[in-house]
Amino acid sequence: MKTSYSALETFKQCPQKYKFQELDRIKVPRSKEALFGTLVHSALKFLHDKEPKFPSKEELLAFYEKNWLSEAKAAWSDEYEERVYKDQGANMLSEYYDRLDKAKSNVVDLELSFSVLLEDAAGEQHIVKGKIDRIDKLQDGAFEIIDYKTNRKMPSQDSVDNNLQLSIYHLALTSRWPNLNPEEVRLSLYFLKHNEKLSTTRNAGQLAQTKADILATIQQVKKSDFSPAPSKLCDYCGYRPLCPVWKHEYAVKEHPQDNETIRAVVAEYAALKAGTQQNEKRIEELKKIIGDFCDAQGVERVFGDGNYVSRKLQKRYAYDIAKIKAILEPLNLWNEIADIDGKKLAEIAKALPLHTQKEIEQAKKVESEYKVFSVAKKNN
Repeated sequence: MKTSYSALETFKQCPQKYKFQELDRIKVPRSKEALFGTLVHSALKFLHDKEPKFPSKEELLAFYEKNWLSEAKAAWSDEYEERVYKDQGANMLSEYYDRLDKAKSNVVDLELSFSVLLEDAAGEQHIVKGKIDRIDKLQDGAFEIIDYKTNRKMPSQDSVDNNLQLSIYHLALTSRWPNLNPEEVRLSLYFLKHNEKLSTTRNAGQLAQTKADILATIQQVKKSDFSPAPSKLCDYCGYRPLCPVWKHEYAVKEHPQDNETIRAVVAEYAALKAGTQQNEKRIEELKKIIGDFCDAQGVERVFGDGNYVSRKLQKRYAYDIAKIKAILEPLNLWNEIADIDGKKLAEIAKALPLHTQKEIEQAKKVESEYKVFSVAKKNN
């Protein structure tokens, strides 16, 4: 499988979005945040490309202005929003320029494309591709990988220490130069809005764990049914009009008269669920109507005037007792669970090596599947 950090991260956030983006290859307009980040990154490349004869700050900002006028017009909701973003980018670049120690700057490469080859336990090879913003050679002889961020918020140091993107970049660098000492590579996230750089390192054990984590995620992708995972990130997703969770909302707005019946059903269902004396028979009848509508329309959420009803597949798992015993008995852990308790087994598994966790996961099988319904108020 060919993949990337962004693709793996997308899968973790929402398998349905991953399918739209990586498998179906459906193109959507870039978000304003993505376009803004691209314009700032481009200006920083222009700055460091000229090393050691750096352009002046005025030349840097003029380059940014020219790119903005040619690329950024279509992304903004109004002129005020565009001006706010544009001014923020100019301020980021200006402060970055003032802080840059040009005499000590020693850039090895900019926007370096890479491919990291990984092989799983079955011998199947996978490629993780990407691009590193900048690689520096430091005065002490170490290398520094720098990734620019235009985020509004800075994460904790713990988050940086466990950042998968930086770990993948480290794998890329040591793949390019295998004789590098892993602990002599600095990994940095440069938060331009705050003009602050957060740095970390990785050791050989952490890099081995990174490879195992990537391969485990790839296996999850291969087995996935790509169900949607609604979250706050949906507000920024370009696939909402296609998503089974959201596309009925668009249908209701565009063709309200065609959805009068289901809107009435949603309203009745919400009223019954909110009532103190619920009519269980009628609720089940409404669930059947909603479920049939979802099946016919290919959606998992239906919208009324003030509420929506969501449907989600739940799976109940059972474990193969003989396989679990064979895994845990050699580790002297079998006696810690009187019977196969999923929660207890999950707690024990957290402390076990990744390959043992994988064996336990493979001993799990779906015992039953069923749909659960929930009702919530719309955010108007």
